[in-house]
Amino acid sequence: MTVWIAIGAALLVLWMASARRTPLSLVPAAVRSGDLAPLRNALEVTRAGPNDYDQVLKRLWNGYHREQAAQIAKDFAMRHRAAPVSQYWLRKVMEDEPAIAASAFDEGFLARWYDPGVAASCGKCGSCSCG
Repeated sequence: MTVWIAIGAALLVLWMASARRTPLSLVPAAVRSGDLAPLRNALEVTRAGPNDYDQVLKRLWNGYHREQAAQIAKDFAMRHRAAPVSQYWLRKVMEDEPAIAASAFDEGFLARWYDPGVAASCGKCGSCSCG
């Protein structure tokens, strides 16, 4: 009987450890390895909301991992186009890193997923309400 309790406790600990692996906690490993797949998968599997994407993007952007940020911004816009902060990030990449934007966002993507009117209304903080 104690064996089953030990196995159950071990499984509980493993489950709790995996639950703590939020998308934001995966950013350092993605940067180190150069592989965004686990981070992108975590964002998708956890059904990350706009705030989750925003936090990941801030971490990448402020760490000068701009190519990776552009890829995550693209995913963000495709999953949460209506979120003003997703439009902010597309605009941010295009304004601050035009060469990266040119390679990450083709015209078809921008035509379908970018809303310049919403992006233009967003302030520096990424919120359309902060000016």
